[in-house]
Amino acid sequence: GLSLTQGEIVIATAVASDPATADAPRLFEFAIPPDTAPNQYTVTGTAGTDQVQVQVQVVAGGGVLVVGTDKAKYKPGQDILTRVLCLSTELKPVVTDVTVAVKNPEDLKIFQVVQQTDVYGVAVVSIPVATETAQGDYTITASAAGAVDAEGVVTVEQYVLPKFEVTIDLPEERVMVKGVQTLKVTGVVSAIYTYGEPVPGSALVEIAGVPQVTRWFGWGGPEMMGMAMDVAPEEETG
Repeated sequence: GLSLTQGEIVIATAVASDPATADAPRLFEFAIPPDTAPNQYTVTGTAGTDQVQVQVQVVAGGGVLVVGTDKAKYKPGQDILTRVLCLSTELKPVVTDVTVAVKNPEDLKIFQVVQQTDVYGVAVVSIPVATETAQGDYTITASAAGAVDAEGVVTVEQYVLPKFEVTIDLPEERVMVKGVQTLKVTGVVSAIYTYGEPVPGSALVEIAGVPQVTRWFGWGGPEMMGMAMDVAPEEETG
C-alpha cells in the first residue's frame, strides 16, 4: 500500500482500487483530511521488501504562488522588477491580495507591500534599492491567504560588464572608384568577449574613403583606359 507522511506522522493511507496486471499498474487514491496544513509531504510505497518514496506538495484552496524577477543580478540603486503569479489548484488565475516582502543579506526586512493581482493572477511590484546598501543576496517572499508562500533570491552588487574585442573581416582586393557610382563592400563584423562568448547586439559601421597616391600610364590621350597602383612617396619621379 501507500502512505502519506510528514516525518513520523502518518497523514493518510491508500489501498489499490484495482489489482495490478502485467499491462496496467495499480491505482491508489488518497483521502487527505481537510485540516491538513499546506506543506511538503512524503508518499511511501511498499511492495514486499522494496520501498519507494516521493515528495509531494499539499496546497491550500487558494492555490500556489510563483515569484519572478526581470533579472538575477542588480546594481545598488536599481529597482528590482518583481512579478507574482497566483494560481488556483486547477491552475487558473486568482484575484487576491498578495504581500511581497524583501529581506537583505543580514536577514532584515527592508521592504513590504500589499498589492492585488489582476484578472490574469499577476501582481507587478517595483522594489527600490538604495545606492548605499548592503551587497549580497536579497530574498523576496510572496504570500497570500490560503496559498503556500513563494520565494525568490536576487543578488545586489557592483559589477562591470566584461571586456570584448571587435574585429572587421573585409576582402583584401583593392577597389578603384572612377566617377560617381554606387560601391558595395561586403564584410563581417564580429564582437567576442574575452572569455570566448559572442556579444549580442547591434553594430554601427562607418565607411570612409582613404586617399591613395597613384601613377597613371596611357597612350593616345585621356580616353585610353588607365590602371591604378599604390606608389610610395620616395618612388615618385614626376
